[in-house]
Amino acid sequence: MTNTPHHPPIINCHTHRISRDAVVCVDPPMISGTIKANPGIYFSTGIHPWRLPQMTEEEFEREMETIRHSAALPNAAAIGETGIDTLKGGDLTRQQEALMRHISISEDTCRPLVLHVVRAGHIITRLRKQLGNTIRQPWIWHGFRGNAIQAAQFCAFANTYISFGYNFNPDAVKAINADRILAETDDTTRSIDEVVKRISQARNTSLADTLEIITDNTQRAIFNRHAR
Repeated sequence: MTNTPHHPPIINCHTHRISRDAVVCVDPPMISGTIKANPGIYFSTGIHPWRLPQMTEEEFEREMETIRHSAALPNAAAIGETGIDTLKGGDLTRQQEALMRHISISEDTCRPLVLHVVRAGHIITRLRKQLGNTIRQPWIWHGFRGNAIQAAQFCAFANTYISFGYNFNPDAVKAINADRILAETDDTTRSIDEVVKRISQARNTSLADTLEIITDNTQRAIFNRHAR
């Protein structure tokens, strides 16, 4: 059964800036202090691929335990960002192993997975295909800047969403169904309203309709609990 609790109408599904109207992405070591300073915020947490090359195994295991513990909190919205970055993520095998650990927590805690993907779309798509119906939780490809073919391939899988920031390929946002579209500000100072406006222009739909669609999508992707 899918649990659908009431949540405020959040549109911004991923930001690194503190906000009560968004899902705030926080590195695991900062979780405790961030929650204490900002009670009630919705957050996601995961080990960013860029941090892996500098981490010892002890640090990695400690942070994975923090992620698992934090995911049980009621305001934990998602796991991540995590993923594969072939430019800055270091050893590819270690990145893939870390991603699998995050996937396990996502599934165990019924939280969606937020993916950081740089020049690794083929890896993510292949992995999703290999895992098949063992995946019950949504996967969100955040900050997508790829092309229409990549977007369509990813969204061919069930429960997959693409989150667009201010800069994106207009062909990609037009290539997928409206019910797969999310919006974010990431680490920019752009407002989420600016992002949604650009999405509405790219799809040639009204701003009001686009806002409603993205709000509904965010509720479904982030806050519906897809029980195992």
